This record gives sequence, C-alpha cells and structure tokens, in this order.
Amino acid sequence: MGNQAHEILAERRQLNQELNEHRPRLRTFVEDLLLPSYEDGFIDAKTKHLIGLAVSIHINCQDGIVFHVNECHRLGLEEAVILECLELCILDGGSLIYPNSRIALKTLHELRSMETIS
Repeated sequence: MGNQAHEILAERRQLNQELNEHRPRLRTFVEDLLLPSYEDGFIDAKTKHLIGLAVSIHINCQDGIVFHVNECHRLGLEEAVILECLELCILDGGSLIYPNSRIALKTLHELRSMETIS
C-alpha cells in the first residue's frame, strides 16, 4: 500500500497555507473557529472527529475522510471504534457508502503500517 493518505494530507496543508496567505479571513476562520471546534469541549475531540468522519463519508469528501481518520488515529482511537463508525455509516447510508468506507479503512491501514516502519 502506498502513502496516498500522507500525500493527501501534505497537499491539503500546502494548499490551505497558500489559500490562507492570499485570503487572511480564511486563516482567521480556520485558526479561530474551525480548528478549536475539534478540541475537547462538552463533546471530546475523539467523538468530534468520529462525527466529522461520518459526515465526510456521507457527503463524499475524500479530503475530509483522510483528515478525520488521521486525527482519530493521532488521538489513539482503537481500530474497532473506527470500524464501528464505518459500520454505522454503511447501515445508515446503504451500499452507496461502501466506497468511502473503503477509503477510510485504506487510510487507517496505511497509517498503521507507517507506524510499524518507523
């Protein structure tokens, strides 16, 4: 398996930085509103990223799927928890959701394999 997730995340960071440099209001939006909204609050960060993953799967946003799987992994969520989230997505959305769930699973496998290499 390649490093597609890492490439997507790196490209995301680079292009977001470029957008933010040219549109300062976007930087303010991301730094002051978006990123802090995923920190622990009444709902913990892990749960927020699981919700973000489910939404990304349902709206067909590959960038969001990779981002939220990466964050779930970074926060130490067990694979079983992520798989249960994917199961709920498939049960809620039907067979249309399988391709995006496979992207999430492939990303998780890639992140886990990178751990064993390091």
